[in-house]
Amino acid sequence: MDNDKYVNYYIDINKDNIPDKVVSSAPGMGDELSLYIKKDNKFNLVLKTINFSQDGGNKVSDIKETKEGFVIVTTFPDRGYYEENYQIIYDNNSFILKNVVYKTSSWQDDYTKTYVCNVIQNINISKNPYKFKIKGMPGEENRNQECSVEYYSGKTLQEFIDRFKERNSPQIVQGIERYKQLLQTFPITQQNILQYNDIGYYLQQSQNNREAIFLLTKIIEKSPTRVVAYLNIADAYWEINDKGKAKEYYQKYISLMKTQDKDLKKIPQRVRDRNK
Repeated sequence: MDNDKYVNYYIDINKDNIPDKVVSSAPGMGDELSLYIKKDNKFNLVLKTINFSQDGGNKVSDIKETKEGFVIVTTFPDRGYYEENYQIIYDNNSFILKNVVYKTSSWQDDYTKTYVCNVIQNINISKNPYKFKIKGMPGEENRNQECSVEYYSGKTLQEFIDRFKERNSPQIVQGIERYKQLLQTFPITQQNILQYNDIGYYLQQSQNNREAIFLLTKIIEKSPTRVVAYLNIADAYWEINDKGKAKEYYQKYISLMKTQDKDLKKIPQRVRDRNK
């Protein structure tokens, strides 16, 4: 129907390569969900249930097709970032709520860090369309063990570099996992290696030495003759009291300065003192 109280989604919910129809109450208009399977050029109602929206809480923001069925996405943007993804599959003439993926982050704590909690449900909603108990998101005390973490890297590396100016939010640059994901988003190239070296330098200067070591190691792997990277990583190792590693990198730094005909007067005095 053409009705502003409902939203229609054309999705192949039973995986027969024919678009079916999912009809949901529009946001703020209720929690109805009707599923229609198309057969012989007609849409046949196969299930009426709920769309998992909540009165005064999450509202349906999208319904999308997946490889196994479809997912209902609900959000509540007024409470930081909080999202629920209800994964529904069609199996043996029944609709199964397979799992719910909860996503949350805190603007007060670290707006770049999102907990992603995949909670298995395996509920046959066809048997009882309105009465079923859903397992919720793990409590804060269990999220580090039961959930994965996603980090928002930004649209560009420069946007990431600008984070170091936010002195009141040091946590938004911390964590080695953050840099693993950053490298996946923006792989190191000859075009961006200078920006990555800046990030490594800023990490070391802000006493995030283990993060600096991880990133500078990747930079050196990509560009083994990058002189300044050896100085930065040596300083980072010195700060975590691994003086053996620090001296090793200081010596490599001095060696590269010589072989590349750099001005040896520019070698910092701390390098000479620490390399004794």
